[in-house]
Amino acid sequence: DGLPDKKETPPPLPPKEKSPTMHDLRQEMWKKFFDFDPVDSPSNGNKNVDVSSDIKNKKVQSPSITDKAEPTCTSKSPVEEGVTQHFEKLEKCLNNHSSKEDSSKASKALNGPGPVSTPQNSSSSDRKATKIGLVDSQPITIDWDDPIETAYKMSSMNIQKNPTERKFLLGSDLEDVYKPIIEGLGGEVLNSPTFNISSTHIIVENPVRSEKLLCSLASGKWVLHVNYLHKCKEMEKWLPEEDFECGNPKSANNIPKFSGFSSLIANAAYKWRSTLGEGQGAYSGMKIAVMNFSTSKKKQYERLIVAGGGVVVSETCLNEATHCCLDPWIGSMPDFVKMFIKNNVPCVRPVFLGEYLYRHPKPSVRDHLLPILKDFYNDVNF
Repeated sequence: DGLPDKKETPPPLPPKEKSPTMHDLRQEMWKKFFDFDPVDSPSNGNKNVDVSSDIKNKKVQSPSITDKAEPTCTSKSPVEEGVTQHFEKLEKCLNNHSSKEDSSKASKALNGPGPVSTPQNSSSSDRKATKIGLVDSQPITIDWDDPIETAYKMSSMNIQKNPTERKFLLGSDLEDVYKPIIEGLGGEVLNSPTFNISSTHIIVENPVRSEKLLCSLASGKWVLHVNYLHKCKEMEKWLPEEDFECGNPKSANNIPKFSGFSSLIANAAYKWRSTLGEGQGAYSGMKIAVMNFSTSKKKQYERLIVAGGGVVVSETCLNEATHCCLDPWIGSMPDFVKMFIKNNVPCVRPVFLGEYLYRHPKPSVRDHLLPILKDFYNDVNF
């Protein structure tokens, strides 16, 4: 009993936990979000490894995407190709992070809020998968706005014309008098024998059925009386167009009162200008074949249709037409006319295009059918 008590050796201290490196954090994120071991991923130098076989048997959970059965085909599907490319893009993004960034910033890059965006230069397999309605099996992606894509979208938008921009059309008999006034006020006169779609205004003394004026009606341009320019010159500035617009009730005290056919044209000018939306025309939705005319007449009608937002159907695509503007033929009925009758496509006289613009109410299609063909459309409702 005189022996000293045995001293108990204290247990060794647990080893100090090693701080995670960026590589460790990256591996942890891959496992956490994708249930996938990055050791065999293409990012570790083995670019020939097919990760689709590993992914195909693993289910990625997402609160916003319903789980669906994976395809059983042995070939690589567009979805699998898309997943592989998404992994490569994600790994590349992670590798580009500075080692000084902490894990919270890396996590925010992966889990940041906002809608999933698809870059403009996505692969063809991604586009095909989207086109056929396949859902991408990777629910998490990095939201990034491609500056090139953004610039392209902005340039492709149908932006309303600058209200201060004034490009005038004039008849040849008015050009000598009014061109100096327009240019003196900072406007532009478009020297064109035919209609120019970039125009914003047309100046008339008496509304008549000219190509320039009908095209202006069909596209909703400002149709102004010459008094507008006289008053603008007097005031040395541009004045509100409504006070000098043909057919506009506000202009009653500033321009002459039109009668007869000129009154129809004036009223139609105000109607189309005030009712057409941006980028639309009087013939929007119509696909018109112009057949059996001389070259000059055919071009004239086609310019009117295009100015009014319609589509001119070529002779190789006649089955797409909704209307046919037709001049009578000599001899037996052409095959294309038989096709139009079979497809219930109305074959109308060319006067229909003009009267559709200035008659109120709109003219009946049946009343403008080519007389020789009326009996073939007895059972058709237009």
